[in-house]
Amino acid sequence: MKKFSRILTGQKFFILTISALFIFIFAISAAKLFIWVDNKYGFSETVKSFDKVREFDGVQNFREVILPGKIRSGILFRSSALSMASDDDADKLSGILAGGLILDFRTKWEVNHAPDREIDGVKDRNFPVRGVGDAAGYVDAFVMDPHDRKSFYFALEHIARTDRDAPILIHCTFGKDRTGWMVAILMYMAGASDSQVMTEYLRSNHQILGARVDAEWLSTGILSARTRYGSIENYVSEGLKLPESDMKKIREKLAP
Repeated sequence: MKKFSRILTGQKFFILTISALFIFIFAISAAKLFIWVDNKYGFSETVKSFDKVREFDGVQNFREVILPGKIRSGILFRSSALSMASDDDADKLSGILAGGLILDFRTKWEVNHAPDREIDGVKDRNFPVRGVGDAAGYVDAFVMDPHDRKSFYFALEHIARTDRDAPILIHCTFGKDRTGWMVAILMYMAGASDSQVMTEYLRSNHQILGARVDAEWLSTGILSARTRYGSIENYVSEGLKLPESDMKKIREKLAP
């Protein structure tokens, strides 16, 4: 009986070893595939172009969004809420965003309980969109809900009416979902690919404490918008009701 038990134990060890070996081989293969795709389609270059993150005391997830040939430097920024910004943070933001516009997508309740720190020389406008954190929420709020779509419309309208060189900072609470959606739409308007948009979106996972995003959330929302309206451009023109004249101004503002 003991001999039989030892045989079984040996078999289990053999199976576990083989399984671990297969998992290791699969992981190496997946990594090689990612590197091949990265090199073939230029994802690394895109990530490097986005890699302009500034350190702040009380503002998380702050970064500049740049896309070579499509979105120039010094125009589009994103972050978490500014309610915990320090004096030093406020001075930095005042310099970075001088003469620009802050778009806050938090709800009225969120703003009342944690208002943004005032930034000298920068206008701050609130366009409430309810907070979500899953694929169904992206579809329900960002694609289907007329009130939330109206807030995105007003935000884009304000962007279109800024001076071409006026910087824009987009934020919500963590700067990942509502902000991530708006930045994605702006990137698509500028001519970004799905992979470039997703690369930027997922960067929030490395810059937020206690929160995350998931590729499925954004991809599901984008698919829903395309299914309902035919394209992201139609989502903006028909779903958000933004005139072509404003779309043109935004493209010109973002373009190098």
